[in-house]
Amino acid sequence: ATSWLTRQAPPLRLGSAGFVAGPRVARAAPEVAAAAALWPGSSAIIGEAATTAAVSALAARVDVLHVSAHGRHSAENPLFSGIELVDGPWFGYDIDQLAEVPDVVLLSACEVGRSQVRYGEELIGMTAAWQHAGVRSVIASAAAVNDDVAHDVLVAVHRGLVAGLDPAAALAAAQPPAGEDAPPAPFVSFC
Repeated sequence: ATSWLTRQAPPLRLGSAGFVAGPRVARAAPEVAAAAALWPGSSAIIGEAATTAAVSALAARVDVLHVSAHGRHSAENPLFSGIELVDGPWFGYDIDQLAEVPDVVLLSACEVGRSQVRYGEELIGMTAAWQHAGVRSVIASAAAVNDDVAHDVLVAVHRGLVAGLDPAAALAAAQPPAGEDAPPAPFVSFC
């Protein structure tokens, strides 16, 4: 609790943004391009350049990191939950190896917003790994997410962030109205 409270004191850093489009996600590149266009001077890693080393380096130098990739939650070992990059998965364990982390991370990937509780332990998973490393806010999906929904919702979240909203408020404003014909937008803000 002390660590969380200490991180909340300074203003949220939103000066620079970095974007990653992982392999085999049909709408990843358009999602990254649309969101990056909202941030002057942003950096984007797309296609074969989306390696674990490149994404780790990007994460260490931006205030906002957006990764659009396939994700998987591992219930057996939550820190082996991860996102798929060109050269393999980027696990929760890899987050602790970063020298610096952004203030805000958006994970446009299925299931990486899930966590597990081990008997006598805290919640563990990909979002908890980011927060343990010092990230102030993580937006992620706890379930499978439709590519079109992820594109629309997360680009709208970036519009909110650029306008000065905090991540939770930006996500709330970006959520589409619930409807019987519309796929759900299962994104959650972890602060």
